[in-house]
Amino acid sequence: MYEKNAKWSNGDDVTAQDFVKSWQRSVSDKSTSGYNYIFSGVKNADKISAGKADETALGVTAVDKHTLRVDLDHAMPYFNKMMILPAFFPQNTAAVKKYGSKYGTTSAKMVYNGPFKVTGWTGSNNSWKFLRNKHYYNQKAIHLKEIDMKVVQDPNTAHNMFTKGQLDDAQITGVTAQGLQTNKNLRHVTKAGTYYTRLNVAKNKTLSNKKLRRALNLVLDRKALTKKVLADGSEPAYTFVAKGLSTDPTTGKDFAEENQPAETHNVKKS
Repeated sequence: MYEKNAKWSNGDDVTAQDFVKSWQRSVSDKSTSGYNYIFSGVKNADKISAGKADETALGVTAVDKHTLRVDLDHAMPYFNKMMILPAFFPQNTAAVKKYGSKYGTTSAKMVYNGPFKVTGWTGSNNSWKFLRNKHYYNQKAIHLKEIDMKVVQDPNTAHNMFTKGQLDDAQITGVTAQGLQTNKNLRHVTKAGTYYTRLNVAKNKTLSNKKLRRALNLVLDRKALTKKVLADGSEPAYTFVAKGLSTDPTTGKDFAEENQPAETHNVKKS
């Protein structure tokens, strides 16, 4: 599953056991990450997340130092594609044990196995650095000494910093994006993400009415929202699956378009 010579930034080898312990930790009913559900389909994952089985029952085994075996509850043709999700990445077993509940709270209380390691993050500050990981297996592929990272929450501030040369790139939206559509530096980057409104039907009796929720869905003008409000290149979403992400193998059609609901924006029907 990973480069056999991979090492952590503290010099430890990345092992199959690191994956085993990380997955067990993440799928546990005691996990607070909110990503337990991602492991659904891996043998016994649902039972463990529900507190009906011990985390050691998870269908993941270290066959040897560099071989990981995963057993599934059912066939999952897309399983290999899920492995790019950070929830499946390994954690250094020794570091997790060493730092306990403090693990991951600052950059100093983590170790890394990528080309860079994080330094200078205190857990609350909005700027830090990526420095080269001297233990990364492919040093020839690293062409940068360091990367300065900044969190800029306001798009106008980000744009101003970009124009002053204080940022190499900036994400913009709303009015700022509307005014920069012809700017030579503007780049539209397509991402497979979907944003949606989630209604609280448990605490709001009115919203528990199915017909009212249908009316709200029909009155929402997604085209106007994406074009005039966000104005950042977003496209209207009518399904959870983003356009261009998957194709129906039997028809060759885009999965999102093929499953688009018959009812979209229609104020009269609402």
